[in-house]
Amino acid sequence: MSKNRKDTRRRSGGRTRIPTPESLAAAAVRYLSRYATSEANLRRVLKNSIRRAAAADGGFARDREAQRKLLNVIDSLIEKHRKSGALDDSAYAAAKADSLRRTGHSAKIIALRLKRDGIADSIISSVLSQEKTIAGKAELSAALAFAKRKKIGLFRLSRPQEEKATERSLLLRREFAAMERAGFSYDTAREILGGETEIGTDD
Repeated sequence: MSKNRKDTRRRSGGRTRIPTPESLAAAAVRYLSRYATSEANLRRVLKNSIRRAAAADGGFARDREAQRKLLNVIDSLIEKHRKSGALDDSAYAAAKADSLRRTGHSAKIIALRLKRDGIADSIISSVLSQEKTIAGKAELSAALAFAKRKKIGLFRLSRPQEEKATERSLLLRREFAAMERAGFSYDTAREILGGETEIGTDD
């Protein structure tokens, strides 16, 4: 037996742990008690325990029926916790969108993050549409938070007016590009960067 295999067996208590319906149920409760999460994230966590067991145990890896039954257990657990309210993709998406807004993320980035968490497009659209009446304010607040964190625009340490025209233009272009990469619109970036006419234009 190789050293690596010995180390793996030692860390796992000398045996491969094959998931059971009971261990999956316990794992789901533990995860939900520690994290706010989406259905897709919880499903991923539980399926990973099956994947790890299959990678470590050849017999289990070949037992497709046992794996199928455990995947059905995961489906049942997701449904159970959805009905109980412990899993609520709409509430999770709204809370995460609010948190991302407060830390300076644009609507575009928020949508990408929620999609990565497995949130349905319809829920993402609903969450973002709820901001429509205050969309400009929400986006501007996020842009301000982003600028403060990056020390650009209104929060830059030096004012471009104090620099040479060429240096000012280069600084503004770099800052504009940073905000564009973060998903903010031209108008929002222009406002945060001081309304300079050079932003995003050619000399």
